[in-house]
Amino acid sequence: MTESIHLLVGPYVLDALDDTETIAFEEHLRGCEDCRQEVSELRETAALLGSAQAGDDVADLKATVMGQVSRTAQLPPQVRGAHGKPRVGRSLGWLAAAAAAVVALVLVGNVREQQQKITAMNEHTTEVMALITADDAKVMPLALPDSSSTVVVSMQRNEAMVMAQDLPAPSEGMVYQTWAYDSAGNATPAGTWMPDEGGYAAAPLTTPVSDCAAISVTEEPSGGSAQPTSEPLAMVEF
Repeated sequence: MTESIHLLVGPYVLDALDDTETIAFEEHLRGCEDCRQEVSELRETAALLGSAQAGDDVADLKATVMGQVSRTAQLPPQVRGAHGKPRVGRSLGWLAAAAAAVVALVLVGNVREQQQKITAMNEHTTEVMALITADDAKVMPLALPDSSSTVVVSMQRNEAMVMAQDLPAPSEGMVYQTWAYDSAGNATPAGTWMPDEGGYAAAPLTTPVSDCAAISVTEEPSGGSAQPTSEPLAMVEF
C-alpha cells in the first residue's frame, strides 16, 4: 500500500473496500491513531444517519462532518518548477474528508426518501474516491472566489472533477458551469452544478479530458449555456 491508504477511511466506514483492501487497511489502523480517530468519528456520523427521522434538524449533523473536514490539512501552496509551470501536489487529505462528508448531506423527508438520498450519496462518494485515489491523480488549485477550490484530474481514468469548500452560491437564477477547452481555445460545456448550503461541491466534468487543454468555471443562467456568456471566475490549464 502507498501513502494513499490514509484516504481509505471513508470507503472503509462505508464498507466499500474489497477483502484485500480491508485486511490491509485494518492492519494500517493498528498503527495509525489519526485514522482510528477518523474512523470513530465517521462511524458516529453514520449512526446519526441511521437514526434520522422525518423533520429532524440536520444542521448539527452537517456541522459535525464539516468539522472533520476543517481539521484535515489543507493543500500546500502552489510550487512552480524550473520552467515556471505549476507543480501539482498530492496532499489529498481534506479531499478524502470532503468526499466522506457527502454521505452526511441528508435532506429532511420521510425515511424512504432519506434512504434514496443516502444510496445516491454513497454512489457519488465512491465516484469521488475512485478519482482522487487514482495512481496518476493530480490536484490543481482553482481560484474560485472566497473558497478553497481545486481540480482533480486523472488522465488514466480520463476524468476530472471540480471540488470546492466554502463556495458562495451563484447569483439568483444562475448556476455554476464548467467548460472544457481544446488546444485551439474552443469551449465545450462540461456540466452545471451548485454548492450545497455549506458551500461544498464535487462536480465531475461531463466530458472526457483526454483532449482537454484547460477548464474554466463561469456563472450561467439556470439550465446552462451552449457557450460561455460571462467572464471565467477561474481557469486552470492542464
